This record gives sequence, C-alpha cells and structure tokens, in this order.
Amino acid sequence: MGIKSMTGYGKGISVSESCDVKVEIKSVNSKYLDLNIRMPKYLSFIEISVKNLIRERLERGKVDVFVDVSLKKSQYKPKLNRELLQGYINTLLAAKDEFSLDGNLTLDHVISLPDVIGTEEDNSLGDTAGAVLMDALKTALDGLESMRLMEGEALKADLLERVAVLEEMNREIDENRKDVYNYWYDKYNARVRELLPEGFSDERIVQEAALYAERCDISEEVTRIYAHAEHMRQIIGSKAACGKKLDFLCQEFNREFNTIGSKSSKIGIINNVVRAKSELDRIREQVQNIV
Repeated sequence: MGIKSMTGYGKGISVSESCDVKVEIKSVNSKYLDLNIRMPKYLSFIEISVKNLIRERLERGKVDVFVDVSLKKSQYKPKLNRELLQGYINTLLAAKDEFSLDGNLTLDHVISLPDVIGTEEDNSLGDTAGAVLMDALKTALDGLESMRLMEGEALKADLLERVAVLEEMNREIDENRKDVYNYWYDKYNARVRELLPEGFSDERIVQEAALYAERCDISEEVTRIYAHAEHMRQIIGSKAACGKKLDFLCQEFNREFNTIGSKSSKIGIINNVVRAKSELDRIREQVQNIV
C-alpha cells in the first residue's frame, strides 16, 4: 500500500432504469476519521451501510461525501383511500334517499372528494437507488484512494530527501563535537591570559575544560538522531498506515536537537541545530497530511 496522503478526491457514477446516482468524495487531513454525508432523506436507511464501507476503506481524514440522485420514475405513486371513499358513498346515498335527490354518483364526483386520492412512497425505488448508490460509492472510493496513493508517493520522496538533510546536519554536528575539549581549553586559556597576564596554573584550566567538555557531551543525542533517521526511513518504506508514528518521531527528533542546542555553545553546532529544527517543521507539516 505505501504512504497515503489524506488529501484526495473521487467521483463515481452508476445508472439504472429507475435512477442515476453520482457520488463525490473529497478528503483533507484530520487527526481522526471525520465523516460528513449529504444525500436525499429517502436514502437515509442506507446511511449506516455507507459509513461502514467508508470506514473499511479509509482510516483517517475529514471526509465529505456528496450524493446526487436523478430519478427517472416518480418517487410516489397514487393511492385510493377506499375506506374514506366508502364513507363518502354511504353518506351521499343516504342523503339522496332522505332528501329525495336526483342524479347519480360519477367518477367526477369521486375525484373531487377531499383526500380520496392520495399518494404513497414507492419503497422499491428507494431500494434500487440504494443499491446503485453503493456501486457509485465504491467507484468514488477507488478514485479517492488512487489520488491519495499518488499524493503519498510525492510525500514519500520529499520526506526521504528531508531525512537525508537531517542526517547531513547531524554529521556536521558530530564533526563539530569532537574537538569540544580543545574548544573549552582555548576559551578558558584566552580568558585567563586576559585577566592574569602575569601568570597562571595550566592545571586548573585543564580541569575546567574537561568538566565543561563532559557537561557538553552530545554523543548520545547524535547517536539517537542517527537511529531516529533510520527508523523514519523504515517507517516511510512500510506498507502500514504511518502518519502517527512519523509525527511521534518528529517529536523525538526535536527533543534531541533541543538538548544538543542547550548543551552546546559552539556556533557551528548551534547553526546546525537551528537549520535542523527549521527542516523538522517542514517535515511535520508534511507528516500531518499522511494517513
């Protein structure tokens, strides 16, 4: 399956003798699966089936579904209210006998009587439209998934490039940290010479430089960043949904670079930390759109 974007669009059209159905689906990024379905009320009986099918196919995203149905037959059919009509007939015949009225009851009279001819919903039409809708929905989901996969491939390529950039910055940090003792020794030595030009003990400078070199040791953070980069590369290449895992790894990356920044005062290391965090922000923006 590979990486999938949460952004996509799909359309499905299905036709039958009684109706044409068009289903459009669009999705954007969301922490969870958020469904919004708009379709005719007479198809509400199938809404649960529609939601279940979407949940089977999609894991995350804000998903909007639009259902348009064009009926080729009337949704309602005429219905004769026999009980009401019989009541009218009995009443009219009784009135004719009681008041000695002339004339016969005709079809024209029946049609004009209130509520004798009504309508009832054609349930078979709704069932047919529901089946056609599900076919159109499957096609729309196929199109949506295809676009999400295509977008995912672009995200994958971009993320792999950015992970390589992070590794390169980490290598530069690794190189800069190796002479940290000499950095602190030279710094203290220059400062003491400035304050005590008449002479000083080199042993104390060595001790202070060694102490600060120990405090500023970032070897563990550098090693973990290498491990995080390799782990991220493995996740990106996996077949399972990975958006949440990648987001967690971004937090871990950020934690390590923050620690390095707080421990180090060398300009070379600080500059790389700033660049790395800026690159991480871009990675997290991309990760937010991954299923």
